[in-house]
Order: sequence, then C-alpha cells, then structure tokens
Amino acid sequence: MRTTLIVLAIFLGGCGSHDDEGRLLTRRDLLAINTEAKVRVIGVARYMRTTGPSVASENFELRVYPTESWGSSLDGQRIEVTGVLHDTAHSTPPDPSVEPGEYWLSDVHWKRLPAEGVP
Repeated sequence: MRTTLIVLAIFLGGCGSHDDEGRLLTRRDLLAINTEAKVRVIGVARYMRTTGPSVASENFELRVYPTESWGSSLDGQRIEVTGVLHDTAHSTPPDPSVEPGEYWLSDVHWKRLPAEGVP
C-alpha cells in the first residue's frame, strides 16, 4: 500500500519535468503552434542598437523584450532563452518596428551556454 502511494505521488507530482522550463523550439514550424506559451530557444545572442536583443536559432530569429534583457557584450555568445512566445496576430507588438507576422519573446530569462563542442 505504501509503495502504491509513493508511486502515485511521483506520478501526480512529476519527476524532473521540463514543462516548467517551456517547450524547446528547434524549428521555425513550431512557432505558430506555441504562440502565447512558455518556450525555450537555444541559439546565439544578437544585439543591435536600433532593435535591441534577439536570439538566433538555426532557422529562425526572435526579438527579445524587454530590450534591456542583454546588451552588446553578449552578442555572439551561445545562450538558452526562456520566455513567452508572441506574434502580431495574437498580441499587440511591444514597439512599432515589429513587422506583421513577426514573433517575439517576452518575460525572458537567459543563461550562457558553453560553445558547441566544448564540454
């Protein structure tokens, strides 16, 4: 009986689930089905003075808000970014330079990752 309760508690409580971190986006076609959800992107940090920070994955790039999330010192570094994914069809863009159909991340948290191939 006690073993059954422990198994049930682990099942109901989860065991190291990654749902709290958000779904990892690896392809552009995953953007549309994850709009308004918490997501993760692994890519390269970019920073342009005119538009602010963005994260570039292999086949897509997302702008990041707030624009103070990181500065030019992080440009070119490999990072993991977690945030809420938005698009212009479902949300009002945070600034007027966002184009119709563009996606962006809000409420972001990021961490620096080792360069690929570095243990």
